[in-house]
Amino acid sequence: MKLVISNGIALAKHLDSQDILSHYPGCTIVSVEDGTTVETGRSWTVTLEATQATACSRIDATAEALCSNLITPGQTQQTRYARKLAQAEAFLQDGTPTAAEYPLIYNEVGITASNAGAVAMAVVQAAEAYDTFCDQVELVRAKAKGAVCAASNASLVASAEAAVAWPVTG
Repeated sequence: MKLVISNGIALAKHLDSQDILSHYPGCTIVSVEDGTTVETGRSWTVTLEATQATACSRIDATAEALCSNLITPGQTQQTRYARKLAQAEAFLQDGTPTAAEYPLIYNEVGITASNAGAVAMAVVQAAEAYDTFCDQVELVRAKAKGAVCAASNASLVASAEAAVAWPVTG
């Protein structure tokens, strides 16, 4: 079971399977054994480690969401993106590319760009922009978690988490 704590008071109980981090900003989420007697509205002691773990989980979730918002979700879509990028990079190195060799590039002629070369360039540029943005997100994520883990009390954890300045897309 997950327990939501704010200012030392148990606010809510949830099943372990529920994703509740985004629903309780600034609160600490702790796991308690099923069957533990918990009354909401009562005091609950939270360790510094639990507070830090919750803040780090929220930081990870935000980083994931920021990068995921730029691409179509799904494992198969990620595979297609990787194949398309590989074809685009190879296309740009090939002196005599054909539609049979680079179907993902030629399939987008008239959609992404007016010719296969421009499609290949657009694919490579989009991948580079995505990688640059996600690299910036990763830097912020790592620094934020470092600040949270270095905090010596719950107030400093909250301040470190609140101070995170995430990059924005252009």
